[in-house]
Amino acid sequence: MITNNYSVDTNGQGEDILFIVGAGRSGTTLLYKGLCLHPDIAWVSNYLAKFPGSAFWPLFNRITKLFPSVRKRSWFGSNSNAYFNKRNFLLKMMPTPVEGESVFSRCGIPVFPPSDWNISQQQIRCLEKTFRNIRKAQGAKLFISKRTANNRRIPQLIKAFPEAKFLYIVRDGRATATSMLRAPWWQDHEVWWLNGKTPRQWEQEGGHPLELAAKNWVEEIKEIETGLRSVPGQQIMQIRYEDLIGNADELWPSIEAFTGVPHSEIWLEEVMGLVLTNQNRSWESTLDTEEKEILERVQSKMLAYFGYHGFSSSEIDP
Repeated sequence: MITNNYSVDTNGQGEDILFIVGAGRSGTTLLYKGLCLHPDIAWVSNYLAKFPGSAFWPLFNRITKLFPSVRKRSWFGSNSNAYFNKRNFLLKMMPTPVEGESVFSRCGIPVFPPSDWNISQQQIRCLEKTFRNIRKAQGAKLFISKRTANNRRIPQLIKAFPEAKFLYIVRDGRATATSMLRAPWWQDHEVWWLNGKTPRQWEQEGGHPLELAAKNWVEEIKEIETGLRSVPGQQIMQIRYEDLIGNADELWPSIEAFTGVPHSEIWLEEVMGLVLTNQNRSWESTLDTEEKEILERVQSKMLAYFGYHGFSSSEIDP
């Protein structure tokens, strides 16, 4: 819910870069893959993530345009997650958009930036060259990055790329918390605001797993909202996961217009053809009373801030 009118001096850097930000399990991957279908958008593949300095693997992404049906099955079919579990050989071979933290770490960008971290000119030049090479290799007009760690790096990213755009997706925190518990990587994930402690360690110390997942959404949102205050308002587009699922025919064209890439009717037809299931309210039937009380205690104020109903309606300023 960003309402700032902040402005910065720009030097043309970043006008061809888009960052997707949002709390984990908020639909960032769906949004990312949907945009990566666009012929004028470049992205980090699973191959480049393994060889982040390669000049070849960004070129290999072009092959996805030649096999749209295989690409759709690979990116959006069953088991189409970043870990490529339980998929046949052909689908595993298809280049797939991933977060690609290795691209950032290669340039010395920290995953858990300290409060006094200031991005260096060397790091900026490295990122700029990397993003430009990926974009040119794919013959695209825009490079897109979706990386959860970027939620914590927004002020430094806008310093590096003053004209970059930020696409910010928000989802009902109750849905993200319950979804997080099902993520295969969550148990051993280092929680940045908990000094790197993992959910597994949290539970071993007597903590309730849902409470941690619920608070993670709150902390991620606070970090994003704070970071986006350093970004000019016209360079931010905030959307909701619920609209991405239920109002796709209006939202996808608006997102395309915001990115600034040329309109593609073929892309719009393809992305509109995705069959998406709304499981946003499944927590109502799957959680018991105690678990719902945990969500209310932890998330009610932030939920009310975004207008999600069901709990108390107090207001806050993250």
